[in-house]
Amino acid sequence: MKKESLFTKGTDVSTDINFFYRQKCLDKMSGWLSPASHGIISFLFDYQSKMNIVGNIGEIGVWEGKTASIICNYCRDEESVFLIDPIISNNQETILRNIDDLCRKLPKSLYLCNILSEKFLTIYNDSNLFNSFRFFHIDGCHTGSSVFSDMKLVDKLLSNNSVLVIDDFFNPGYPQITEAVYRYVFEYPYSFRIFFVGFNKAYLCRPGCYTMYYSHCINNLQQSMLNKKMAITIKKTSSIGDCYTLSAEEYKQEIDLNTGIQGPDWEPERMDYIETK
Repeated sequence: MKKESLFTKGTDVSTDINFFYRQKCLDKMSGWLSPASHGIISFLFDYQSKMNIVGNIGEIGVWEGKTASIICNYCRDEESVFLIDPIISNNQETILRNIDDLCRKLPKSLYLCNILSEKFLTIYNDSNLFNSFRFFHIDGCHTGSSVFSDMKLVDKLLSNNSVLVIDDFFNPGYPQITEAVYRYVFEYPYSFRIFFVGFNKAYLCRPGCYTMYYSHCINNLQQSMLNKKMAITIKKTSSIGDCYTLSAEEYKQEIDLNTGIQGPDWEPERMDYIETK
């Protein structure tokens, strides 16, 4: 199925003012969250809000709270945020200041967990936490064994309609992360699908919500990023049956199709879309 891109429609592109306010705050913080990843994470949080998906929010590997500030921004009063890092006490003052600067308030239920992630369920031994999270970001210890262990923990915590984000996926400096993620997905095929990859992060969901998140990204991410003054090329270079994963890169006018999409090498203007009735 061919689909006309926003690049060819000539429609007016509005400005996401809230994004630029948040990005201005983020630019002052130490950390490694790119504007593109900020845009995609915000895009998915906005979609969860639209779909009335509720639940706790978590992060493994906090540093000074750059990504934590974004996820706290989307926390509702009835939700809790768990930030897990064994050195979080060293940076607590900076973390709280950064969250407050961006969010203008701290979440009502914010837990700074100064522990190794493998100790989380020992310390927070509450069965109500299981399957209660709607979003989790893994950016902790970058060994393959730690990523696999963190995915096993998060697998117990995430709800059926949740999103898991893993940092430094496909980063050539950390090949063990990509290996560990695929190993977990292959060993536990009914736990996660990788529905999207882009800008140094992998985005996973439960298999039952794959169609929902894949379709939302392929149909709406380009517009959302344009509203944030970023042009991207959406890529699906084989069939969905061949590989579940959608991807994106920065749009390069000199080499990319003017539609802003890229399908298989043998038919680059054609991509696999999911249509529901």
